[in-house]
Amino acid sequence: MDTENRYLYNGKELDSDFGLDWYHYGARMYDPQIGRFTGVDPISDQFAWVTTYNYAENSPIANIDLHGLQAFPIHGTKSNPDTWTINPETLTTLRGLSGNETINHKFSWVGELNGFNNDKSDRQQAAENFTNYVIGNLKEGEDITLIGHSHGGNVAIQAVNMIREKLDEGGDDRKINLITIATPAYNGEKDPENPANARIDGHIHIYSQYDQVQTSGANLVGSKDATRTYNRPETQNAQVKDYKKREGRHRSRTPHVQTYSGVNSHYIHSNDMQLIRNLVKDGKITPFK
Repeated sequence: MDTENRYLYNGKELDSDFGLDWYHYGARMYDPQIGRFTGVDPISDQFAWVTTYNYAENSPIANIDLHGLQAFPIHGTKSNPDTWTINPETLTTLRGLSGNETINHKFSWVGELNGFNNDKSDRQQAAENFTNYVIGNLKEGEDITLIGHSHGGNVAIQAVNMIREKLDEGGDDRKINLITIATPAYNGEKDPENPANARIDGHIHIYSQYDQVQTSGANLVGSKDATRTYNRPETQNAQVKDYKKREGRHRSRTPHVQTYSGVNSHYIHSNDMQLIRNLVKDGKITPFK
């Protein structure tokens, strides 16, 4: 019996046929001698800023190339899908958190449902539309990560159980993970926007203590009390350090100085992505696998 371990770099199988010594990544083969894939990336249209043959966006220490999992970002109130591409590093950074390779960020709930005063019922309808979009764009055998900014996170939370029900109907037990960014956190016992009531496998929640929109803004126009963080024990609540240490004689009273305004701090996903990467580096959050 052959006991040689062929699953080496990134846990991928080393194929030694014909002396090539390529690694099998599922969709294509990787040649470690030149640090490149041997075929064109089948989803290269989603990553126009990199070449079609490179490995891990030429950053093999920071990134890995997986075998094709799928993430679905959803924008927040009075926004649109373009919010995910304002900063060219956003999708790459979120892809690293999700453990996914494919990111489909085209879903939009722009319109009547997306007004400043959208409520739980508006977001429920948006969640139904989002569910249909996700189910209609799934790839066979791939896990799912929903990524929501602001109230888009609440739409995603409501969508989790809807998606799960549709998967159950087909005997599909793939994972559903969730990333919420600057999302007004609702912890009501029976609230459908409380992740404790959603059948999720993993949840990362990223927020800023200086964000005036997440709590004050949501409470001003909403009928529920929004908080910074979730009470669900399994949720990874993580605060970005979008502030600097204050120098001088006033530092004892106000030790920190904000990097962004209270409104700009709400747009964590389009600000400096190093703030989010630092959460991983500092052990505040663990990316999904």
